[in-house]
Amino acid sequence: MKNLAAVTSGEDVLARLAALKSTHGPGAMLYVVDPSAASAIDVVFNDNGEARLGYSKDLLATYLEKNTDHRVMDETELHALLLEMHKRPVQEISEEDFNYALEVLPPLDYQASGGYLSFKLSEFYTADITSIYVRDPEGRCFKFRDQASTSAEDCVRRVVSYKSAEGEGATKKPVK
Repeated sequence: MKNLAAVTSGEDVLARLAALKSTHGPGAMLYVVDPSAASAIDVVFNDNGEARLGYSKDLLATYLEKNTDHRVMDETELHALLLEMHKRPVQEISEEDFNYALEVLPPLDYQASGGYLSFKLSEFYTADITSIYVRDPEGRCFKFRDQASTSAEDCVRRVVSYKSAEGEGATKKPVK
């Protein structure tokens, strides 16, 4: 994700906008985004060689001077930011919580291999982000939130990594 907040003139942004429109069509846009909220604040347009905001019509450079934490990004970058904001780290949960999740909705990608059982909720937070559950051979249960396309092998690897690090940097929940 390229942060263009340091751009003092809009030339780089306008060049990027022109390239985007030439490859993705005239409807392609650059967004001004508040990364802390993963929220698009405005769009950028070319106003006779000046980069301006679509809603307020402010000069982009002036806006970014006042809002140094905001970024200019395309749709792909904005989508990636949204996905990252909804992911959650591995945490240990009770067997009761694991079983409830397994029974509340039909599971996605139910897998059993090497003593591990994993599945994903069929309800999504946003895009393809969902809760992923894993039970290890000792009966310990874990969950985290990530893309539904995460393979069962990667899910198990994440739990094994979590366990080997003793949960360092992750949230632990007492097992009931």
